[in-house]
Amino acid sequence: MSDSKSGVDEIIAEVLIEGLIDWTDPGWVLSSVVQMRPGTAKEERDEALTLIRTMLTEGFATAGSITSDGKFVAWRLSPDKSADQIDDEFIREWGTELPTPGAIAWFQNTALGDEIANRIIKNDEHGQPSQPS
Repeated sequence: MSDSKSGVDEIIAEVLIEGLIDWTDPGWVLSSVVQMRPGTAKEERDEALTLIRTMLTEGFATAGSITSDGKFVAWRLSPDKSADQIDDEFIREWGTELPTPGAIAWFQNTALGDEIANRIIKNDEHGQPSQPS
């Protein structure tokens, strides 16, 4: 489902807005799916993984890790390879359970992700639909 105001999926929009404040992770995406589009645990996990792949391959966010001194370090993988790694670890290590924060990966918004999130916030404040950029 697409957020008519932003042209992106409503869950991706929520994750990107949160990404303006803090890093997000696969568990955040899954929690959003559970709240906004409940289904079986497998359907919810698969939906979350699809949304994560979209966020990465559309250039809305980058996957990475957090260093011991609290800095985000992007993985040196293509968006598709990052999504594959997240899929594999999520399914292998967590099944349909909610991963703990950062257990699989962290996501940092890209400049495009920040732009989309800021446009959604601005349009929500003014009650106007967003215009394509």
